[in-house]
Amino acid sequence: MSATVLKFQRVISFVKQKKEISLIVVIIGSLFLMAAIVSIIFLVRTINGSATPTLKSVEKLYEKGEPKDVLTSLDKLDPSERGTSASLLMYGKSWYLLSLQKQRDSHWREYAKNDSDWFGGVEADNAVHYLKRAQEDPDSYREATLFLAIVYMEKGWFDQSQLQFEELLSADSSHQEGLLNFGVLLSRKHQFIDAIAMFKRGISCHPKFPQYYENIFWIYALQLNDNENAISFGDRYIKLADKNDVGVISVREQMTDILSRFPEYRNDTLLIIKERARQFEPRN
Repeated sequence: MSATVLKFQRVISFVKQKKEISLIVVIIGSLFLMAAIVSIIFLVRTINGSATPTLKSVEKLYEKGEPKDVLTSLDKLDPSERGTSASLLMYGKSWYLLSLQKQRDSHWREYAKNDSDWFGGVEADNAVHYLKRAQEDPDSYREATLFLAIVYMEKGWFDQSQLQFEELLSADSSHQEGLLNFGVLLSRKHQFIDAIAMFKRGISCHPKFPQYYENIFWIYALQLNDNENAISFGDRYIKLADKNDVGVISVREQMTDILSRFPEYRNDTLLIIKERARQFEPRN
């Protein structure tokens, strides 16, 4: 074998070794980089987990529907925030949400078993305690009163609930959620005409708030057997609400059933009729 060939083979061997070494270096470097990233992530999580929560971070947990985490974080608040009306309000709302979740998890089997307190339990009682304390501050009075009225309604304490709603609307006559839930209370008391009047009062203040129309629809459809008005308010509701909302699906189904039985209430201005007509338009 000539010297030139041997030299060429040595060059090839050297290049292969160099590539192998480079590959090993890249692999080792990548492993170190991955380890560093994992360490940083772990460190950040540790810092976040041990950091003192703030009311803003607690509110984000509440919006996610995590009342247990909210209550744990509230207990860790800085003393300067822990006794404020905002924190008391958050305690009350979180205890109420936890009580709701408990009922839902049990498929409401425990609801109304006690005639004197339909929505009993430590969670609901804690909600009442903190909401009453939050009511004492003007800054949290309205929201605390709203939630206290709702808790009383769930407990079946309708007179106390109505008193809270009346006080709330006395302080804010156009309170959107107050008008809505007061109407719900009146309908649960079977005062359907008064309930409709309350929802219509809400519409006069907030004409684009779909839940007023939804509740009026169901009263007309199921309680008063007024199909003409049911169709009218149902149509206005589905035009305003998010089309993917569960309520929209239910209202559409009920409207379809009414129109199948009472075709005299059909007209071309109804959204569900317009949609159906578009589905069958011939294509050119």
